[in-house]
Amino acid sequence: GNREAGDFVPPSPPEDNSLTYKDFMCYMRDNVLTVHPRYHMALLLLGTSYLSSQITAPFENFKWDKTTHAPPQQLTFGEAYDKLFPVIADITKFICCWLFTHALIWIINTGILPMFCTFLCFAAPYFFFSELARMTTKTGVSCGPVKLPAFWFTVLVAVGISSMFVLATLVMSYTRWRLSNGKPRVGEVDDAILEELPEVLQG
Repeated sequence: GNREAGDFVPPSPPEDNSLTYKDFMCYMRDNVLTVHPRYHMALLLLGTSYLSSQITAPFENFKWDKTTHAPPQQLTFGEAYDKLFPVIADITKFICCWLFTHALIWIINTGILPMFCTFLCFAAPYFFFSELARMTTKTGVSCGPVKLPAFWFTVLVAVGISSMFVLATLVMSYTRWRLSNGKPRVGEVDDAILEELPEVLQG
C-alpha cells in the first residue's frame, strides 16, 4: 500500500557480495541508517548530556590535588599511569563520546537539537582540557630519556586507548561483514555442484 508521509523506511541492503572497501563503508552506513530516527535522537541526547556534565564538573571523581599551588613533582611512567589512570579513563570516555556525538549529528543533520549539539561539541573540549591543564600544570612524567608534561602524557595515552577501541570495533565489524558476504549462497553452491558433477563422473 501507499506509505504515509513521515513513515520511516529503512534502506534496502546491498544485493551483491562485493568485498571492496567502498562496499564495507556502505554496509556500515546502511547499518547506522536502519536504526529508527527516534533512537538516533535518544542516543544524541545521552551523548550531549555526558558532554555537558564534563563541562560543568570535569574530573569530579579525581582525588589528586587540583590546585596550581601544589609543589612540582616528577613521576615515572608507572607512577604517572597509576595516579593519573582515572584522568586517562575520563579523557578516553570523553573522546569516544565526542566522536560518537559528532557521528550522530552528521546522521541527523536537521533540527535545532543537532545545531545545539554542534555548538556543544566545539565548546566541550575547551572547558574539559582547560581544567586538565590546570590540574597538571606542576606535574611532569619521565618516560626514559623523554620528559613530558602530565597534560600531554594523559592526552596521548587516552588517544592511544581510544584509537585501539575504535580500531577494534572496525575490525570486528569488518570481520563480520567479510564472513557474511564471503559465504556463497545456497543457490550458487547447488549450481556449482551440478556444473562439476559430469566432470567428476567422467573422471
